[in-house]
Amino acid sequence: MFLINPYILGGGAVGNPLWNDLLAYYTADNTPNDALGTYNGTLTNGATYGTGIINQGFSFDGVNDYVDIGNNLDFDGNTPFSFSCWINSNANTTTIFNKFQSSGIFPGYALRIQSSGILKFNLQINNSTDKMIVDSTTAITSGLKHIVLTYDGSTDANGVKIYINGVSDTISIVSNTFGGGLTTSAPFTIGNPIVGSNYFNGIVDEFGVWDKELTASEVTELYNSGAGLQYT
Repeated sequence: MFLINPYILGGGAVGNPLWNDLLAYYTADNTPNDALGTYNGTLTNGATYGTGIINQGFSFDGVNDYVDIGNNLDFDGNTPFSFSCWINSNANTTTIFNKFQSSGIFPGYALRIQSSGILKFNLQINNSTDKMIVDSTTAITSGLKHIVLTYDGSTDANGVKIYINGVSDTISIVSNTFGGGLTTSAPFTIGNPIVGSNYFNGIVDEFGVWDKELTASEVTELYNSGAGLQYT
């Protein structure tokens, strides 16, 4: 007798509130397209697929490849949002996702890994003032890791939470002068630093974006005891 995981078949789980307010989801199972069919991506500069947490994941060489989702997934900082993904990074000082403009005062947002392995999230109208910068305190090590970033829409850095492998990490607030009202015409990308050469090196899989703040129990559900959870 074969057992079928209900979370892999039939839209994750029928009627599951976890998927409410889901904007986009990338299974990376031999396609860069959004499982919801709204914000399809494009493999760029040789990005391909490798072994992910569930089937395949996006595979990046750290040189210049990434996934381009176009000028989409905009957040002005006045409303909540969440990002979830599995990563296996071969190098620190790298970019997981990014929507920074590449010149001027660099408005936008991004989640990166610093040379120390610390996660750094920026949400900013410009790179000198009017910005929110939050660091994790736990450093990312090699191997598959589940990363979730949530934000409550308060324009306060205390409204940011970072979860690593289902556990809420203690955050360190670097800057808390963001006032809301962010606009940017930059493309949303997975693995592209926009500025500099810190392209992602490794695997990114099961990439989801919500316009709500995921709860701790929803993050636990996504982590699924380390097995991952897929929307299909």
